[in-house]
Amino acid sequence: MRRVVVLHNPDFLDPKFQFGTATENEMIIAINKSRIVAVCSTDNFDKAYELTNSIDRPWTENKSVMVIGGHEHRSTSVGDFMRIFATGENYYMVAPTGFKKIESTDF
Repeated sequence: MRRVVVLHNPDFLDPKFQFGTATENEMIIAINKSRIVAVCSTDNFDKAYELTNSIDRPWTENKSVMVIGGHEHRSTSVGDFMRIFATGENYYMVAPTGFKKIESTDF
């Protein structure tokens, strides 16, 4: 099964990320500053988003999620990033509705 890697963007509250208006270059810079927080046992971005949100309990307790790092974890939000765990796959930004594909794969 393919898996989804979730990255939290430290600048996710910036309006250009919250409103989905960040340029391709701004998203690439943000990906390079982001940290991997989870690997989810799914190949569906909507499911990975659900799995990395604290709804009725902390998302870090979900059995379908491998938590990365020992730091504080917030829920995944608009402005964060996801990628199918495979070489050459594109990154996607969590957008106000759905996911915005980042065309470049040069990281």
